[in-house]
Amino acid sequence: MYWAFFWFGLAMLVLAPFLVLPYYLFSKAKAAKYAWPFMRLWAASLIFPIGGIKFKQIGSQPRHKAIYIANHNSYLDTPALAYCLPKEVRFLAKTDLAKFPVFGFVYKHLVIAVDRHNFRSRAFALQEMKAWLGSNVSVLIFPEGKMNKTESLIQEFQIGAFQLAFETQLPIVPVVINGTRAALPATHFALRPTNISVKVLPFFLPSEFNSPAEMMTTVRQSMLAELETMAKH
Repeated sequence: MYWAFFWFGLAMLVLAPFLVLPYYLFSKAKAAKYAWPFMRLWAASLIFPIGGIKFKQIGSQPRHKAIYIANHNSYLDTPALAYCLPKEVRFLAKTDLAKFPVFGFVYKHLVIAVDRHNFRSRAFALQEMKAWLGSNVSVLIFPEGKMNKTESLIQEFQIGAFQLAFETQLPIVPVVINGTRAALPATHFALRPTNISVKVLPFFLPSEFNSPAEMMTTVRQSMLAELETMAKH
């Protein structure tokens, strides 16, 4: 299945101008709107027979801007989310992949890159997220902070996404992803044909909670319950 990675990378190179140029030509909101269909097309390259992946979206995405959060089991989580979420979303992602030649240049234009171990980088990423939200573009955060390489369905959450929700008074939209771990485990570099489901859960409003910590606990419990249900099927 290594040909699938080659095809996936080739699709990124072919689509790179359409993914990057809008951010030099338009405002943030317009650029995200124009680039997003090509982001979804890039993700769709995995659906071709050479990739053997099937994506399935469950639940509807809210029309208004929001802070999305998702569990994180695999490098396939990002393309799965990009394909299944029809409305443009800006991802918060680690700076690691920005180091790769060519791909890194495109990557930096598609995400809000952050070094979680660097205070200045975290502060800048926070301001970037607020700026995108101010431009009516939603953001997506993996609240586990790192890819889940454990046996658990979901790791403990970091509180940043929920503090952002309280500061902006925007809803948290939980998204659960099932199947990416089987398709591309975090500990292996071998793509396996499988079905991947992305389910958008009902949103939570910060006004319903007394603190970010209370909100974080409730949202994590809802995602864990859904993942347990998915695991049984």
